[in-house]
Amino acid sequence: MFPVDDPDTDEYELAEIIDDLTVRFHMSRPTASFSSYLVGQLGIVVSPTWLRAAMDDPTLNQAPVGTGPFRLDSRVQDQMTRFVRNDDYWNGDVYLDAVEFYVYTDTEIAADAMSVGDLDVVATSNVDAILSLRDQDGLMLIEDDTGEEGFGMLNTSKAPFNDIRARKALTYATARQDYLEFIGQGILRPADTWFTPEHPFHNPDVVQEAD
Repeated sequence: MFPVDDPDTDEYELAEIIDDLTVRFHMSRPTASFSSYLVGQLGIVVSPTWLRAAMDDPTLNQAPVGTGPFRLDSRVQDQMTRFVRNDDYWNGDVYLDAVEFYVYTDTEIAADAMSVGDLDVVATSNVDAILSLRDQDGLMLIEDDTGEEGFGMLNTSKAPFNDIRARKALTYATARQDYLEFIGQGILRPADTWFTPEHPFHNPDVVQEAD
């Protein structure tokens, strides 16, 4: 699963299969993010039958299989994907006949579709869309900013950002408060670390410098 000669996965050694339901991972160094990998794409257990077939037939990438409450019915790429109830679902009753996911490249348009009843659920981090939805009656809004942050990543192993002066120059050139006021419009809040002030891992002593 994690080749020992892969430079991108140097924190792993070869995984060990214990039995049909157990795998032991051997870490070559502490890796705090490992548990989060297992609840993302890396941790998804796919059907080996489907996986072998998909390696021979790339079109099967658009026809995944799984054990969830719904199964793929149809898909129009970049437009809509439809799932229907899986009558063989292992974990109880499935109360919906089908679920359709529509692709909107502009979430403000998606918010408008939500307002007129064309959609039942919209997930967005677009500030203008959130403000628009806040003004609508009859909608249930769930707002949560504890799981997402906007940030830039710098390669500090190479010039110019291996020099702390270059990193500080970029930081001081960032007008964070102006961004929060004019772009965030009162929706966004500053982030000094990956953890919000409500999180137990938040460190109030860490403060990001800015213009």
